[in-house]
Amino acid sequence: MMKKGIKYLIATIFFLFIGHILIITFEGLNDNIEFSEVAVVLGNKVELDGRPSKRLQGRLDRAVELYKKEYFNYVIVSGGIGKAGFNEAVIMKPISD
Repeated sequence: MMKKGIKYLIATIFFLFIGHILIITFEGLNDNIEFSEVAVVLGNKVELDGRPSKRLQGRLDRAVELYKKEYFNYVIVSGGIGKAGFNEAVIMKPISD
């Protein structure tokens, strides 16, 4: 009896987990862009030579594209100091100038 209850609990948790993954995936595939006062660009890896990584550069490029289309008025960049020793936000600063 107890084993059966545990199996149901595990199955329920599993299906809830899968359901949440599907919902998050579906929401991520929809591109409902609307005007906002501020955009936040989250930091990511900076290369050893001080250049933004491809992923970070992609974020910056997309932010510039949306800024030029006037989807927002201000850009906030964030980040920490990574393994390369560079402050991600400082590396991203030119986008916010």
